[in-house]
Formats: sequence, structure tokens, C-alpha cells
Amino acid sequence: MLKLGLDVPLEFTMAVVLKVHAHPQSSRKFHRQALVTQMKQWVATPLPFGP
Repeated sequence: MLKLGLDVPLEFTMAVVLKVHAHPQSSRKFHRQALVTQMKQWVATPLPFGP
């Protein structure tokens, strides 16, 4: 499972990712198109199976 937290001000988006049973990664600042590109990479990356 992949969870995504977003904070969306007008000029950019802050995103944080939580992958299966892992600690959240540091939040990252994205402009709209960069976020779309990154989300496609996150979805395409296989997730490790955990307990």
C-alpha cells in the first residue's frame, strides 16, 4: 500500500509518502508537473511485502 499526504498551497505542493509499514519519508516540495511525474514513478515501483 502506498499512502500520499499532500499540502497544496497556490504555488507548489508539499508531498510526503508512506510505503507499506514504513516510516514516512521527508516531505518534498513539488511543482505540479514534477509531482505528477514523481507519482507515476512511485506507483510503478514495486513495494516490498511486509508483515
